Amino acid sequence: MTRPSISARPLSLSKIEIADKVYDGNTVTEVVNVGLLDKKVEGDNVAVSADGATAAFADKNAGTGKPVTVSRLALTGADAANYVLGGTQTATATIQPRPLAVRAQGVDKTYDGTTNAAVTLADNRVEGDKLELRYARASYADSNAGSSKAVTVAGIAAAGMDAGNYVADSSAATTASISRAPLTINANPDSKTFDGNAYRGGNGVTYTGFVAGENAAALSGQPSYGGDAQGAVNVGSYRIAPAGYASQNYAIVYVDGKLTIQQPPVEPVYQAAGTVVAATAAAMSDAATNLVSMRLLSQQATLQVIECGTRLPNQPLAVVADCNEGKASMNGSGNAVPPTGL
Repeated sequence: MTRPSISARPLSLSKIEIADKVYDGNTVTEVVNVGLLDKKVEGDNVAVSADGATAAFADKNAGTGKPVTVSRLALTGADAANYVLGGTQTATATIQPRPLAVRAQGVDKTYDGTTNAAVTLADNRVEGDKLELRYARASYADSNAGSSKAVTVAGIAAAGMDAGNYVADSSAATTASISRAPLTINANPDSKTFDGNAYRGGNGVTYTGFVAGENAAALSGQPSYGGDAQGAVNVGSYRIAPAGYASQNYAIVYVDGKLTIQQPPVEPVYQAAGTVVAATAAAMSDAATNLVSMRLLSQQATLQVIECGTRLPNQPLAVVADCNEGKASMNGSGNAVPPTGL
């Protein structure tokens, strides 16, 4: 005779409470309350324990009312053996988007006349998540050169596969430096013909390196000139050294110009006899045969034609000796000129 058997009574749970959480890149959550046992016999001592239980969302992504599967719940109590609980239970909970703290790092630049800035962005994303951070604009408080200047970043947004799991900061602040732009100021070359007067000043300057349509009005000061050109009298080449400017936004480099004092042009003309000269016949005679004396004599601006008419360069330095005495003559370039007869 077979004894009748009593099957365990199946139970179910209702009103299971699952903990909401902030997105953390995984599906794990916790059971807050196991809820109520349905269909148990009144008066029986049976309850549910969540010790060792697991709860997991269907996926890791942020969202509300997301399905959660609860496993490994256990029945406890004196009458627990008379009941059976299904292996898995379901509930719902929310994964909230994670606040994405965005940090900006300013990128230094050279002065360009604008407040435009550049930055790199970093954040506290969950390791391995796919995000791309972008920003609408980054700006300095002003356009002037300076170190550790305030930079404001606006319009920050996240894109990419995991962007929906985050709420990114929309703005950030940082600092960066603006270095002075290089500006070259060249002294223009200048030239003159020897006239016995000292050279002063310069011939203006040329600028290379202004940005954003700026010009000399962006500089403080006025052009000034130095170098050995100042006060130069004699034939030769001299240095014109520009100076006089200052700027917050430009690193100025000055480039010297060149002054050339040229010999007067050689224009042969007829000089009449009888012109006075401030030199002795002996000195002129010596100069005809002595190269050093010739050069020294040719540098005396007081020498002019004496006696005979002859053709000489039209220069203050041109000299000719007494034709009757057969002495040599000399022109301003230091070359001996044969005497001419009456």
